[in-house]
Amino acid sequence: MEQKKTDPGGGGGGRTYCVTGATGYIGSWLVKSLLERGFSVHAAVRNPDNYVQSDIIDPSIRGALNILKSCLRSKSVKRVVFTSSISTMTARNDHGEWLPVVHESCRTSVDVIWNRKSSGWVYVLSKRLTEDAAFQFANENGIRLVSIITTTVAGPFLTSTVPLSIRVLLSPLTEWARLLWFIRKTYAMLTCTLWSTIEPKGDTSAAPIAAQSLNWFII
Repeated sequence: MEQKKTDPGGGGGGRTYCVTGATGYIGSWLVKSLLERGFSVHAAVRNPDNYVQSDIIDPSIRGALNILKSCLRSKSVKRVVFTSSISTMTARNDHGEWLPVVHESCRTSVDVIWNRKSSGWVYVLSKRLTEDAAFQFANENGIRLVSIITTTVAGPFLTSTVPLSIRVLLSPLTEWARLLWFIRKTYAMLTCTLWSTIEPKGDTSAAPIAAQSLNWFII
């Protein structure tokens, strides 16, 4: 689904931006920020009734490859950074045994994701398969591709319901204790969990965001 929002009174100069994950926490703030600056925004959101392979995974892979193909044609892009997810990593092998060392190759098995279908498995599978396809294309075409896992961000939100990321971060202090398993899992995977507070400057009504919502950063 695609929604187009514009602010004709701003100074965007006719530029249009596409924001993926626009219904999420950071995405909604990014859309708001762009509109306030007078830009037009195409807010891409996921249809919850889609089938997993044909309507979620396949379009995700096609979108990633289209971006890489555009970078290849430009002949000026030096590096492409793919925003991965900690859910694609694991500290256990396929038999559930703890690994002695966790590093970038300790990735959640695709077969395990399909078979277990744990909470959020569609998102994890989409991220994992899209990243695999992106790296295969990049390696075959000489593109320098880097995958990163970003932090989880919390603060004031614009959505009608409390975003899952905020519920997870507040789970040790709220009634969302059933989500505490995620923080415990992260700690088990990385042996530590880092917390940081960003103090807003100027207008304190602005959300303390230290990241952007785009799934891709082209450098």
